Formats: sequence, C-alpha cells, structure tokens
Amino acid sequence: MHTLPHCFQQAKLNLALKLALNLGCSLALAAGTLPTATAAETSTPNVLLVIIDDIGPEQLGSYASDQIANAAPATTPNLDALASSGVRFKNAWGFPVCSPSRAAMYTGRYPLRTLVGDVIEDSSDNTLSTSETTVAEVVKGAGMSSALVGKWHVGEASANGGTDAPRVAGGFDHHSGILSGAIPSYTNWTRYLDGVKKPKIITTYATTYQVNDVLNYTSGSNPWFVTLALSAPHSPYHKPTSGLYSRDLSSISDCNTNNANKRECYKAAIEAIDAELGRLLTQLDSTGKLANTMIMVVGDNGTPAAVIDSGVDASKTKGTVYQRGVRVPMIVSGPAVVAGGRVRDDLVSVTDVFATVAELSGQSQSTGVDSVSLLPYLNNTASTTLRSSVYTESFSGSHSHNGNAALRDARYKLIESMGSYVGFYDLQNDPEESVNLLNSALDSTAAASLASLKAEFDRLHSH
Repeated sequence: MHTLPHCFQQAKLNLALKLALNLGCSLALAAGTLPTATAAETSTPNVLLVIIDDIGPEQLGSYASDQIANAAPATTPNLDALASSGVRFKNAWGFPVCSPSRAAMYTGRYPLRTLVGDVIEDSSDNTLSTSETTVAEVVKGAGMSSALVGKWHVGEASANGGTDAPRVAGGFDHHSGILSGAIPSYTNWTRYLDGVKKPKIITTYATTYQVNDVLNYTSGSNPWFVTLALSAPHSPYHKPTSGLYSRDLSSISDCNTNNANKRECYKAAIEAIDAELGRLLTQLDSTGKLANTMIMVVGDNGTPAAVIDSGVDASKTKGTVYQRGVRVPMIVSGPAVVAGGRVRDDLVSVTDVFATVAELSGQSQSTGVDSVSLLPYLNNTASTTLRSSVYTESFSGSHSHNGNAALRDARYKLIESMGSYVGFYDLQNDPEESVNLLNSALDSTAAASLASLKAEFDRLHSH
C-alpha cells in the first residue's frame, strides 16, 4: 500500500485509486493494487447525498477548468479531491430556488408534476404530497435505513405530516434539523428531531453540528442512505468557526454591511463546508465505512445575486432560469465509479439523484419519470448521452405557466415566461446568455433546435 502524506487518512476503495481527505489538507491521490473487497464492500453500498444550499459551480475549485467568466472560487481541497476520484458533471441543472429542487431530488419528478414550484413560505404554498413516492421510500426495499440531516424546506402542511413531514411525506426514517428555508443564526438555533421541536438552544456552529449528526447516525449498521442537507452557505452571511476557513476576514466586522463583505463571508462558509466534509469522510474511513459509501454532492440552485462574483449580471442569478440561476455543481465519488477523475459534459438534472440512488440500492422504480440514473456515467459504460434535453422551472400556484421555465439541448436553450417564449440562446458561443436569437434570423441548425425544444415544451406541458 502506498504511503500518503501524514495529514491524510487512507481510504480503501475498490478502484485502483486511494482518495485521502482530512481537515485542512489538500488533494492527494495514489495509484496501486488494492486488497480484494470484502463481502460487505461488494454488497449494497451506503449512499451519502450532500446538498449544498445556494451554490453555483463557479464557487468550487474543481470547476475552475471550465473557465466560467469572472469566477473566484473558494478554497475547497476536499470537494476537489472528490472530483479527482469521481465524476464531475459540467452541465448539471437544478431549479431557480430550493424547494422545487429538493422535491425533484426526492421524487425524480419535475415541479410541474409535484406542484412544488416555488419557495415554500407558509401553509398556503404547495408542499410535497404524501402521494409522492420518495427515494427514501424506494431504498427501504434494499433494507437501507434513511435519514435527513439538516434542511427540509419542502413544506409542513398538517395533511403532509406537519413538523414530522420529513418522515411522513419524505419517507425518511429519521430527521434532525430545520424545517424552513434559512437558519436564523448559525450559532444560536433550535432543531426538530423526528417532528418534535427541541427546546435547547444550539450554539455549536450549524455546519459542524449537522456533520456530527451524520456521524452519529452512520455509526450504526449498514446499509444506509443519508441526506446531509446543509444550511450553509445560505444567508444569514456570517463568519464560520475559526479554523474552518482559510480566507482573511479580519477586516470585516459585519458580514452584512455590503455585498463585498457578504461575498467574502459566503465563500468562508463554503470553505467551512469543505473542511467539515473532510472531517466526515475521514471519520467514515476510520470506521471502515468509506470504502462502501457512494458520495453525491449537489447544489440546489445557483449563487444568489448578493454574493455573486464581481462582473456577473446579478439579474441572471438565483431565482431565475438563466444559467447562473440553475446551473449547479454535481460530483459523484465512491466504489461504483470506474476510472475516476473524469469530467462529463452531458446534460444532467438534480432529478437524476432519485433514479441513481434507486439503482445503486438495486431497486427498480417507475414513479421518477423525469429522472435518469447516472450509473452508466459512473461505471464508464455510457457510449452516448442519456439525455437529449434538460428542463427547469419556477412557478406559483397549480400551473407551470404561472412563472418561468427553460429547456436546453446540448447547444441551445429556450426560455418561456408566463406561457410565451421570450429567449433563445446559443450556450456554446454565448454562455452568459447575452444575445437573444429570437430577435434575429436563425441558421438551419438553430432553427431545428428551436423547433425541437418547442415540441418538448409542448410534451411536458401536456403531461
């Protein structure tokens, strides 16, 4: 076995790679002949789904090679290491805001089907129905236990379980965390535990506490499916616990004084996530669980306008169907990955979490009709792209025409607003969506794409 720098713990994988991660350390990969996997390591894998709240791909170092305009990524050695041992997806789409993305991940269905089309703020908003089949329910067929740690934010209507909605509607065996969209303070907050609001004020930094919760849950028997739905780096913008980030915040007394301060504190929160994920993976390795754990890291929506990097059009960020609003990071690593360190530019959606986790657990599913398993990309058997298009939307009420939607193919993107087509962009030559091609004559390639995207819009809206 190869010897890695002393700051790393070694992670045995059933690949000819060893991914080593630890708090405050950078990437180290070593190749060699690994021991034969045990029976436990070849059985149903554990799955850790990490949802980072409010993050575009430009915020992670592993996406720097994509040359996203004006990107100034945080320092994220552990997330970058996962990308180097796994598969990084360049063209992953979420939805403009968090509630639709989470409902789509859990059900494998677009918002036009779940009707969770916008941020859930009160009981009058559409919430995740108990009639939906969730991924946590699907994996029960494989004998997997399930937990949601952190943010729920897919509704707490009384008919769907009220404060116990993560278990009643979400199908999770266990929930520890918050129900709403934003934590009021990262060092002064309360949590719900399986539907019961605990009176104790928590002063432990929220990201640290949430990782501790995951470690407590995963200390039990295998296999398990755990969703770590982090509160960070969502507002309120703040200084994380000292030692969890590398950037200099000494000149900032109030993170929320101006956007420049917000931006620096936001990036520090991302660095704190990275550090705590390193601690989580190191602990899983020390207990022998990492070798049989698939790790999926995904964002829910793009970076908010208040913290977007300088030089970016703030009107096309979180909350919109433009690229900066819906393009998210997606990284998958673990024993099912063959020939790690690959980058795929195929179109993928956060809805694909559902079918991917179902297939990893060996379970068939029929309800996640908008979800595609990414396993052929992970095991390197996909000879062609699995999606010809990908869809996103945000709407209020009961119909998707009450808002904005977008559909893209490998090159072009069509935007609809309130039932009318308002934008058509060539993402290959215009990734920032500056030139609306609806205002000009189209060549034959663009015209064919426009017709195809309109037909797909019609198909989706006639569901």
